[in-house]
Amino acid sequence: MDMQRAMLGLFARLPAPVLRALGGKPIVGRGVALDPLMQLIWKAGKKQPGVDTMSPEEARAGLDAAAKSLQNEVPASVKVKEYSILGPAGPIPIRLYFPAHGGRGLPVTLFFHFGGFVIGSRDICHG
Repeated sequence: MDMQRAMLGLFARLPAPVLRALGGKPIVGRGVALDPLMQLIWKAGKKQPGVDTMSPEEARAGLDAAAKSLQNEVPASVKVKEYSILGPAGPIPIRLYFPAHGGRGLPVTLFFHFGGFVIGSRDICHG
């Protein structure tokens, strides 16, 4: 387990008032306060270099590392397959997730990962 993930696990177990004290004055949008743990993560992220100071490769690696520390492993009940489809500039990698037990007639969700089609990757939402 990496240090970021261990620290996140520790912070996640802290009571909300302690997280609120560490995160500072609540950030409120549309009348709703940001979750104290998310605010603490946001505050820590503000101390990192901005993506506008990095190459796309550096920004992508940083985003992948941060996302990995926030997500769980894909459950064993989910089967993952990697494919590619033909795009206008060449192959586009895609990833399919479905129940490991199989099944027919399952519903479909099409998800385009975030990252502005520059710094994101399929891995930032994998878990």
